[in-house]
Order: sequence, then C-alpha cells, then structure tokens
Amino acid sequence: MYCIGKDNFNYKSNMKEDYKFLSDYYKKLMGESYSFEYVKLIKKYCKKNISELNILDMACGTGDFLKKVSKNNRTFGIDNSKQMLQIAKKADPQSKYMKMKMENLNLPVKFDIITCQFDSINHILNFNDWKKVFTKTSLHLKNEGYFLFDFNTLEKFKRIHDKQLIKKIGSDYVIISTEKNKNFCTWKINFFKKIHNNTFALQKESIVEASFPIKKITTFLKKKFLIKKMITQKDRLFVICKKKLD
Repeated sequence: MYCIGKDNFNYKSNMKEDYKFLSDYYKKLMGESYSFEYVKLIKKYCKKNISELNILDMACGTGDFLKKVSKNNRTFGIDNSKQMLQIAKKADPQSKYMKMKMENLNLPVKFDIITCQFDSINHILNFNDWKKVFTKTSLHLKNEGYFLFDFNTLEKFKRIHDKQLIKKIGSDYVIISTEKNKNFCTWKINFFKKIHNNTFALQKESIVEASFPIKKITTFLKKKFLIKKMITQKDRLFVICKKKLD
C-alpha cells in the first residue's frame, strides 16, 4: 500500500462509469483466487468432474474462471460491461461471450453448472431483480444442475464502512473508499494513471452494491433450489444450490 501526497503531482480529471477504467486494473486488484475457489467448489460439492459440461458464468468479468475450464467443456459467459468482455474474449477465445444482464438471461442452452462469482449479484440493487436472476437461472439449468454464487452480506457492508485502500499498480495508483447507507454500499474508486514524471491523469468510477437479509434470500432460493451448502468467509457467503426437479 502506498500513499500519495497532494503536492507530489498534477492531475487531469475524467469521470466515467460502468467499469470503463476498472477493467484495466481489475485482474491485478482482485487476483485469481476466486476462479480457483469455484473450481474446487464444483468438484467438492457438485460431485462433478469438470469435463464435457455446459457451464455458464454470469457477470463473467475478464473471463478468468471460464478460461480455466473452457478446454474440456462448452463454456459461456455473459456480462454487462463491454470493456470486460473485450478482455475476456481476447484471453479465452474458446468460450462464447455475450453482452447481457443476468436478470435478462435468455439463452437457447441449458447448463450443468451456472456460476455468479465475486459478489456480482450484489450489483443488482432491487430484490425483485435478484428473484428474476434466481428464476431465470433455474430455467436455464438441466435437471441435476447446480447454481453457485457468492454475495457480500449486510454485515460485510457494516465492517467495511468508511474504509480506504490505497494501492500501487505499476506506475499508477488506485484509491478505493467505501461508504454504507442502509442496505447499500458504494465503492468510490480514483485511478491515478501516470502520464510522465509526476503528472497523473485522474479517472473516477463509482460502484454501488446492495445486499439483503440472508433469510430473505434463502427463503426465495428454496422455491427453486435445494441449498446444498452455505460457506461464510469474512462476511461473504458462498451458496451451492441444486435445481429442484421439474
């Protein structure tokens, strides 16, 4: 972690949204541990060899998970960020990637496994749309298919309220601050991209997440799925579900 003094540089400001800038730093900020974690979860709790399966990753980001499983499977990814999909397609040409919101999921394929990783569902701010995601996921799963996702809990939002992370990536700096308001949490992200010497271009993004009581989430999930396992890691909940038979 590095701190930047105000007197050390000049900057120009450019404000945009929707991962236009975060996509450039995403992998270095987030790492790849989640994609490995989901491979382990599928093997352990779904009792499936990851081979010859139809797999969908919703909100697939830069495609790190699908890249790990695309060699021996039929893999698909959807995301609402054009920038993320461009990176994913370049890194993993074997998977099929489409621009689509997960609450609007509509594909002519049924899947053995559907995932929604790295608190992506928290980006949906209305619980009715969470229910749409769960319903459409169920409709797109084969019988005996599994749905795996994780989300930030309300407790996580409380824990990270009014925190700040400052990180150096190459010659650039990223400053992330968090703020909780009711059941929402906002990540305010400032990117200081080095131009030359001590001159940086300031680019900003703001990402909002929502969470809801765990009981409310699981009550609706149980209408569509059998909840096989719930694992808590630092106020993030991993949920492994099996589709109820039609």
